[in-house]
Amino acid sequence: MAGEKTRFRNGQGREYSADRGFWARALLLAHEYGWRPELLRMSYLVPDTVISAEDAHNMRRAFDRLFELALRDPARVFPIPVDIGELDRLRDFVAGGEFGVAD
Repeated sequence: MAGEKTRFRNGQGREYSADRGFWARALLLAHEYGWRPELLRMSYLVPDTVISAEDAHNMRRAFDRLFELALRDPARVFPIPVDIGELDRLRDFVAGGEFGVAD
């Protein structure tokens, strides 16, 4: 799994790519911070899965909670199992609404 990438694409044609391990860990973090996925979590790892606009919005809100807590009380958040800069890029991407797992 290390080094393998998962690509995502939204309705506006914007693309995002991330290491598959990062994506899996980001899903777990989102869940830890309040995201309740519409699908089984394993579904988000499968190509051709579509994440609805509402699901993406809820994922974004969970990431926002993590970032807000990190600013207020870093000791409660860090260390986290992902690169925080990459997580911020993912947070920005999911803010665009519905997206699909391309591969």
